[in-house]
Amino acid sequence: MKLSTKKKPELRILSLEDSFFDFALIRESLIDGGYNPEREQVETESDFIAALTQKKFDIILADFNLPGFDAFTALGKAQEICPEVPFLVVSGAIGEETAIDLIKMGAVDYIMKDRPKRLITAIEHALEEAQLQRARQQMEQDLVNNNALLQIAGDIARIGGWSVDLSTNICTWSDVVAEIHEMPHGYSPLLEEGINFYAPEWREKITQCFTDCAEKGIPYNEEMQILTKNGQLKWVRTSGKPIWDNDGKIILVQGAFQDISASKQAEIELRARESLLSKIYELLPIGLWIADKDG
Repeated sequence: MKLSTKKKPELRILSLEDSFFDFALIRESLIDGGYNPEREQVETESDFIAALTQKKFDIILADFNLPGFDAFTALGKAQEICPEVPFLVVSGAIGEETAIDLIKMGAVDYIMKDRPKRLITAIEHALEEAQLQRARQQMEQDLVNNNALLQIAGDIARIGGWSVDLSTNICTWSDVVAEIHEMPHGYSPLLEEGINFYAPEWREKITQCFTDCAEKGIPYNEEMQILTKNGQLKWVRTSGKPIWDNDGKIILVQGAFQDISASKQAEIELRARESLLSKIYELLPIGLWIADKDG
């Protein structure tokens, strides 16, 4: 009786097996399970390595013990060449300790040859896990790529990141934040020292902004002035937001930090010019001012 009448996608299998009868039995079980198996059978270590190197497989089914080549050695080779491909041991009876050792080493499962239903279930589970693992790896790679892009953007815009662990009140500064303060890379001041970098007239405001964020969860985004280690006055944009733990407790405040001195100076100069022009127009005779406006 067939296990399934629904056809599944083609399954590329590398079978490490020296018994033609067992090879045929496994193939029949896969077909009964709804698979369209494309199987390659190898019996020796050299053929096994050659197949893994030259072709792509969805799954590896390995007998436990072949002459001069066992499942432990095969598993080690498979992990070196294609660790993403699930490795299942399909064999006769072996000891429980041996099966556990294989699983610890990285085998997905151990299946008895006389249990075809168990084989199909194990294969389906292994393929699902492999798909999830690929998805996780892709997400991790995307995250790495995104972080790299953010780092590049941050370097260009001179935007740094910072955080404060509320259990220790220790600040962690990115290299850009340290450079803005004219401090060495890796510098991690206490919260009070970090606040003292702000110009005296801004310390009360930044203290209130940070306290509201840490205690009430209120984010902030402000323009203020700091005094660097060397006494240079800089305009900065500083923002902060709370980070909660699973119990709803704020455990961290983190944010961004940017030197905006150049744009702020340009803004100040523009306002000064506008103010000067306004005063000049006020001093001009009314008729001349109107004529000037009309072109």
